[in-house]
Amino acid sequence: LTGGSTEIGVSSSAYAARDLDYNLVIVSDACTSAKTDVHEQLMREVYPRLARVRNTIQVLEMLKP
Repeated sequence: LTGGSTEIGVSSSAYAARDLDYNLVIVSDACTSAKTDVHEQLMREVYPRLARVRNTIQVLEMLKP
């Protein structure tokens, strides 16, 4: 999961994915928000309870055969 407005669009998608039992990965450096402090808090404290939070390099490594 990537996107803008970390606290709105990404959050609503993450909660919906969790409710649908998706195995979710949130790409921390591919999400953005004008509220940097809120973005960082979500990535550090909230999203790890819903998904695996990884950066782009980590996701690319996960996709290698």
